[in-house]
Amino acid sequence: MKRRVWRNPGKEYEEQNLGRHKKKGLNMHVWGAIIRGKKFSLVRFQLAKAKKRKVGNIKAGTMNGRIYSEQIPWGPMQQYFNQVRNEGQNPLVLEVGAPVHWGTATKRIRPMIDITNQPHSPSSPDLNVIENVWRIIKDQIRSMPVHPSSQDTLWEVIQKVYDDIPQKTIDQMTDNVWDRRDKVEEVKGKQ
Repeated sequence: MKRRVWRNPGKEYEEQNLGRHKKKGLNMHVWGAIIRGKKFSLVRFQLAKAKKRKVGNIKAGTMNGRIYSEQIPWGPMQQYFNQVRNEGQNPLVLEVGAPVHWGTATKRIRPMIDITNQPHSPSSPDLNVIENVWRIIKDQIRSMPVHPSSQDTLWEVIQKVYDDIPQKTIDQMTDNVWDRRDKVEEVKGKQ
């Protein structure tokens, strides 16, 4: 359904009527991994410095599949998987349908480091526990009376908020994810 907005004649180009949304505050690309009983350290992506030009095939300051595949599967993901496997568990990866997770480079790497992805609905963030963790972190930061004013301060705050999330909260999310997934599949994703 299209949303239509009526403006008074002669007022349509006034700043408050243009419908532009200015993003407030800083943003940062972060990767995290959680399992029942454990939160692994967060990873801050190293992106190209923001410039008004292209750097190789990467627009400066943005995330893409190449950056993801270079910084996550061979590094922290593999380390966390090995740690979990050494504890006698068989870990699965639950990733949203974001293009960075499914780029050509990442698809080639997965079999080499024995990473198994658990299929799930790509448009149901409630089925991916880490998305719920990101929501907690974002809500906590938004509720702060003073917001971080630099990337380094934002990173410190993100880590602090993440560290302060009780493991019990994470465990409650992981404990019922399969039941939630089964219910979504049962109704074929419909409400």
